[in-house]
Amino acid sequence: MKRLNPKYFLFVSIIWLMSVEFGYSQNISDSLLVSYDLGEIVVFESYKFKNQKEEKKYKSLEEDLRAIYPIIQIVRDEYSRVSKELEMYYEGDREKKFLKWYENYARESYMHHLMVLNVRQGKLFLKMVSRELSYSPFELIKKYRNGFSAFIWQGTARFFKVNLKLKYVKDEQSMIEHVMRKLDAEYHYFTN
Repeated sequence: MKRLNPKYFLFVSIIWLMSVEFGYSQNISDSLLVSYDLGEIVVFESYKFKNQKEEKKYKSLEEDLRAIYPIIQIVRDEYSRVSKELEMYYEGDREKKFLKWYENYARESYMHHLMVLNVRQGKLFLKMVSRELSYSPFELIKKYRNGFSAFIWQGTARFFKVNLKLKYVKDEQSMIEHVMRKLDAEYHYFTN
């Protein structure tokens, strides 16, 4: 009696499992011609490091960006949502009430995400807010609160050696841009 080749058995088992999984009631020979769309695969060129110190900085930056990336996505989505809501209100009391309500809602819903960030991640988060929304944090506070509040927050931030008025310039942040392109591709790959 001739022994069955284990590779052949494995191949036939996989084909049979695929036919059961995808609901094919045809025989095995018909299932061999099934195609499956894997989606887009993005390949990145690795970042060119000048020295080991820069490589260490890159790894640290990537770790920090991975920690704050979900929060950045929330900020971008919530900003879009608030902007659409504010278009429905006229200047005045209704808009102020909505902004006051939303401030309390955001504090209750998202503050715990920000409280776990270390100082380096907090500074990076402010920089990424500027990148995602095209406004500096100072401009956002001034727009949605008032100039006095923005001034107070800027003074508090300066105490921690942070400038809320700094705008994000993509050309000056090649390392951050490289990591963010990688994270964006990973995020979109796993969510689609």
